[in-house]
Amino acid sequence: MVNLYNFDNLELIRVARDVAEQKGLNLEMVVDAIEQALELVSRSKYGDCKIKASIDRKTGVISLSRQALVVNDDMSFDSEQYGILPGEVNKYKLIKISDAVADGKEDVKVGDILLEPLPPVDVDYNSAKVARQKVAQLIMIQERKRQYEEFKDRVGDLVYGVVKRVEYNNVVVDLNGSEGYLPVYNTIRGEVFRPNDRVKAHVEEVRQEELSGPQIFLSRVSRRFMELLFKQEIPEVYDGIVSIKALARDPGSRSKVAVFSSDKNVDPVGACIGARGVRIQNIVSELHGEKIDVVLYSSDLAKFVVSAIAPAEVVKVIIDEDVEKIELVVPENQVSLAIGRYGQNIRLASELVGWEIDVIGDETESTRKAKELSFGAKVFVDGLDVEEIIGQLLVSEGFSTIEDLDKVDVAEITAIDGFNEEIAVELKKRAAEYLTRRREEALETLKNMSVSEEVLELPYLEIEDVVKLCEGGIRNVEDIASMCTDEFYDTVPKARLSKEQVDSIILESRKRMGGRPTLKLGARASTLTKTPASAGGRTFMTVEVRSRKRKSGGVSSPEGVGYGALPYTSDDGRQRQASRSATCGLTAREQLSRINAIHTADSISAQKEAAKKFRDEEEAETAPPAEGGDVIDGSDGVKEPAPPQMM
Repeated sequence: MVNLYNFDNLELIRVARDVAEQKGLNLEMVVDAIEQALELVSRSKYGDCKIKASIDRKTGVISLSRQALVVNDDMSFDSEQYGILPGEVNKYKLIKISDAVADGKEDVKVGDILLEPLPPVDVDYNSAKVARQKVAQLIMIQERKRQYEEFKDRVGDLVYGVVKRVEYNNVVVDLNGSEGYLPVYNTIRGEVFRPNDRVKAHVEEVRQEELSGPQIFLSRVSRRFMELLFKQEIPEVYDGIVSIKALARDPGSRSKVAVFSSDKNVDPVGACIGARGVRIQNIVSELHGEKIDVVLYSSDLAKFVVSAIAPAEVVKVIIDEDVEKIELVVPENQVSLAIGRYGQNIRLASELVGWEIDVIGDETESTRKAKELSFGAKVFVDGLDVEEIIGQLLVSEGFSTIEDLDKVDVAEITAIDGFNEEIAVELKKRAAEYLTRRREEALETLKNMSVSEEVLELPYLEIEDVVKLCEGGIRNVEDIASMCTDEFYDTVPKARLSKEQVDSIILESRKRMGGRPTLKLGARASTLTKTPASAGGRTFMTVEVRSRKRKSGGVSSPEGVGYGALPYTSDDGRQRQASRSATCGLTAREQLSRINAIHTADSISAQKEAAKKFRDEEEAETAPPAEGGDVIDGSDGVKEPAPPQMM
């Protein structure tokens, strides 16, 4: 680095030129850095003032000058008018305009900056050390700016480099004068790099960091890196004759690449593999032995997925476009082959195709199909009063419910083998009558269930869904808002509504609850919070209520409010099964602990036992009331705290 202590002027220029060539910088940038270092050293000698250092680019002669600011004769100066910060004005030497004119500077005006020569500075060892550090810092900043400008437009490009050093398994790569950073998580599993090893990677990201930290991030595990290797090793891919349509990769283990060619005379798979597999073997070697399956891309989804699941043979493809799911039927002895080790083959095939893929054996599929055919036919036989053969034909054509039949046109039903227009019209008529009849029955059922009108207004919910919710004890939006998706599916059949639709229903319920009071410890109003829990064929709810405040030896609950847990039966209209618990003498934490303990009991008997245990503890811990005594509840004979006397 530049030695500013006891240096020769020409030597200074020569060293600056060498540094510029070594770092790939402009000579002017290096000289500017040296000038800034000289100004820093000069300020340590002359104080915190504006000093200008300049180096002659030919002779290397250094000159120092102090900057003087021309002001009015009354020493006034408007800093805003001349674009100088108020705090910077005092760093200049102030000179009156009349004095400047008297010194022979007739063209000078207020706001001009004059240079007054300063004597040379004696540079000692410490000053030289400070100057060297400043020069190194400024040069590093310029170097990092150059690297950023060079690589900011090369994101996604393939680069070659030499390993410079390895830091905690992270590799620093020399990219022709620039530093690339290859993190350990972007290296292929099992790779080991040593200094001076040649490395090939692709530029994943470029950041602008001025002082420290990596700027150029490299990767060898991305799909883009494999695509670039194909372009490098296979001329047809580079020229665009063969295109890569999709790519799925498990770095270091296995990859699947779908290729296609618009030229009918070119075999895209053969072009990628090469004679005796030479071309693909070069890529495999670069990827540390990663296995690569090259498959033929097809716009026909069924053909494409059959190629993607190779080497397993596919007997049947079932495509569900509504949920973008594909079911592949393979021979029973090839199910494990289709799935692959740890599910790798089916996972890569799914990623390649972009659809969810399931694999089942042909024997399993035959058994399932027979059950579905029998069950589906029964739905149409019972609902439409038709022969079983007609129900089986409808199921085989993809009709699973009577609603599906009601939604299609007569022409689509007529297109089924063995059906004519008369049969199609009659089926549509019976389907409409069945749905109307079922809807009327459901509405009649809802009238007796006291369901909230807000529930009927929720999106995606049919009358039958609302009936099932009511049968499960869910009658208002508050109940639905407290549910999760799995709890909803426990009540409503999963096949009827998708997860996204259920999430929308729950979210809409929570929106409709906006602004309603919720229960908190210490609240003044009574609030019910119901949590459905099935036990013994009955639905239980935890009801939290406000206890009446009473005196108890000078001890009272926070804000005079306590809560108890009451299990209810909601299906047969029975009376309460447990009484209100007096918890006035408990802290909020103790109250909540006891409520949760009763609510989470596994059975009715456990709930009763827990409630009785806590009541006994409370009666033992709580002193008798000072006034009024206890009141006997006539419904179950359990004591309740007496209300306070009016003063």
